[in-house]
Amino acid sequence: MIDSTGSPREGRAALPGGFSGDHVTSLVFGLVLLLAHLQSQRGASGEGRNAESPATAASARAPNFSFSLVEKKVEADPARDSFELIMTPHSELYATVLSVFAEEGWACQEVAGREVLRAGFEAHHTRVDLHVQVFPPLAAVSVVSESPLTAPGPAHRERLAELVMRVNQTLTVGNFELDWEASRLLFRVTNLFPTPQGDAGIIRGLVHTTVGEMDRIAPLEAIVLRSEGGALAALDLAALLNREDLLPAVPVPDLSQT
Repeated sequence: MIDSTGSPREGRAALPGGFSGDHVTSLVFGLVLLLAHLQSQRGASGEGRNAESPATAASARAPNFSFSLVEKKVEADPARDSFELIMTPHSELYATVLSVFAEEGWACQEVAGREVLRAGFEAHHTRVDLHVQVFPPLAAVSVVSESPLTAPGPAHRERLAELVMRVNQTLTVGNFELDWEASRLLFRVTNLFPTPQGDAGIIRGLVHTTVGEMDRIAPLEAIVLRSEGGALAALDLAALLNREDLLPAVPVPDLSQT
């Protein structure tokens, strides 16, 4: 390199085109940075193409199973009145009531969501419909029957109330009631048990008592309801209760030797 005086000077060699060594160094350094940047982008894109999502990797590793659905015939038992009854556990006392009806062969219907049975019996004078309700906290069973007849007016209802009062004086188990608004007779008997499961024999007796008492009063009730005017007012209910012809005949066993 020649300085301004024309004498040679030590330094970088001159390049054609007016470029100095510093320019070349800067250009080379820039190219190196650019190449490094391009190389990093190429590597990142390659990793993105080769990477697998967790779901894809899991599916690739999972064994390939094939399932075939086989139709299966299901036979169900006869449905009860309510699915809730199947799912709800019964109390011990209600289970005893159910066993009594099953042993006697009495047809009945369960009330959904409650420990109540409904049943109907063909008695001597009339059909007696009743329901049996269990109260587990009290260990109690109540049997109630309702008359199908209704008093047509206040006069008949008052005579029915007198009939109920007189009949109740003769009872030792259970009692008759008069639904004043509905003008209808009911018979109710309830028993409290000392044990949670109750007693099957007593429950059976409660049902028999309810059917028998409602059947016994049925002809007396019919006489009151069909009487009118003066005949209704003059009706002697005390004498009516003593009429044995209105009571069903009691079968007498044959004790004669054959």
